[in-house]
Amino acid sequence: MNRFFATGVSPLTVDSLTSGFNISTNLSLEIDFHDLMGFRPAEVADVLRQVGASEDNIPALIADLKDWYNGYLFHPKATERLYNSDMIMYFASYYEKRQEYPDMMLDANIATDYYKVKKIFNIQQREQEFIPILKELTTEGVLTAEITRFFNLEKPIAEYDLISLLFYMGWITIKDITSGLYNFQMPNRVIRELYYNYFIDIIEQESGLNRTMPKIKNALSQLSNYNNPHPFLDLIKALIDKDLSFRDAQGFDERHLKMLLIPYLSLSASHFVASEPEWETGYPDILLLKRPNITTKYNFIIELKYIKLSDKDKSTENKIEKITEKVERDARTQLSNYLETDNAKRIPNLKAWIIILVGREWQVVEEVTVI
Repeated sequence: MNRFFATGVSPLTVDSLTSGFNISTNLSLEIDFHDLMGFRPAEVADVLRQVGASEDNIPALIADLKDWYNGYLFHPKATERLYNSDMIMYFASYYEKRQEYPDMMLDANIATDYYKVKKIFNIQQREQEFIPILKELTTEGVLTAEITRFFNLEKPIAEYDLISLLFYMGWITIKDITSGLYNFQMPNRVIRELYYNYFIDIIEQESGLNRTMPKIKNALSQLSNYNNPHPFLDLIKALIDKDLSFRDAQGFDERHLKMLLIPYLSLSASHFVASEPEWETGYPDILLLKRPNITTKYNFIIELKYIKLSDKDKSTENKIEKITEKVERDARTQLSNYLETDNAKRIPNLKAWIIILVGREWQVVEEVTVI
């Protein structure tokens, strides 16, 4: 045998595989091989043509698929982010038969990656030690680390090793590079939903609450079909009352509140969640947009605020009311500005809500009329 070429092998397996000889070369981070990792946009367009998509429909299809399946960058100097080829072929197979979107944009084969992600976080039986990395990723959206080139399981895995494993497995991808350190992010909506499901499991382990799917589905149905957020917020309120991290009030802020809401909202069968998308006048906190091929009545834009109460504030009811009124005015102004944009006007049946948590109570849950 003159040469040996292996693909689809985890870096841990590579290290075991090549431990007996020292002339192997890891090509994973070579820019010349970058485009082998997935489909480029032009290749996705070719696939769509082959399954019967018209030229008029291809731009809209690619725009949707970009959000769900694109985003992968395996070298900071690569010029195009790649689409996940497995996800594209799953979509193409369905589209060829029916000329419509699949009911579930997440392939069941990819959905099982949830257990692989969980296994990575539990490497060397150290899940609790590595959970802060998961929380940072879902809360901040970015992880920063060097890329580990070689792994040695005889030694304890460090945090940057775990982050590198997530990168090699395609569960995070390169955002950019700063001062020699890589900034990693979740590549697309499919991967975000995997992390959100894992995050929910962690939240419930910490809080001692078990997820009851019928209640959640009913609450999300009340929101999507009847424009009623209250049942859903009641469930979140129960979680806040039990959540261990919330008991450390000094460390809890609006970002943490958002990251309690978003994973649960992502369980909706009718909507997908966008956090702080870039609009003409700023970044709305949360958007709930109807999934393709789903019949439901409303889309939503939510302005979310959190007011932290000190012990001193708790004893001054008048002061709390004044603070809440000011925050509500600011939220209303922000939301009104968003609603005047072309971004909002392009979304049919858009409902707008201000949601303000004061301490542990929902003090303001108010709909803003879309003109």
